[in-house]
Amino acid sequence: LALEMSTTETRPKRETADHMDRGFLGHPKGLGYLAFTEAWERFSFYGMQTLLVLYMVKELLLPGHIEHIAFFEPIQRLYGLKGQPLASAIFGTYTALVYLTPILGGFLADRVLGKRRTVLLGAATMALGHFLMAFEVSFLVALPCLLLGVGLFKGNIAAQVGELYGPED
Repeated sequence: LALEMSTTETRPKRETADHMDRGFLGHPKGLGYLAFTEAWERFSFYGMQTLLVLYMVKELLLPGHIEHIAFFEPIQRLYGLKGQPLASAIFGTYTALVYLTPILGGFLADRVLGKRRTVLLGAATMALGHFLMAFEVSFLVALPCLLLGVGLFKGNIAAQVGELYGPED
């Protein structure tokens, strides 16, 4: 009889989350991990948001620095601006795309990678973006890394929080 059973019948059914595990202040234990991870992502985003225009206006877009940024001339021609207006335009584009890229992240998580792998890839991509931000030459590579990282990360970590609770919880 055991030989006739399929492998799916012999494996125990696995739940997506243990809804009875209340190890974090009466909430599922995983909530603490996800909240901590989300807090660091928000620290990354708001820290970048706070410093980005200041960094561009007071350092990066000044003579002696702007020449070192790879692929910057086409961006400057595209906006047709210089100095603080250009920094504000780059910042505005960055901020708008931060709220658009989670569509791609959700699609990849749902169709290709799964939520957990997409969040990990997003965190690694954001870390790469912050590292690249340290070098003038890679500024225009760092921003898309940050945008893609946030897009992969943001919506998928929120979806994982929702899976911690049962339908009636």
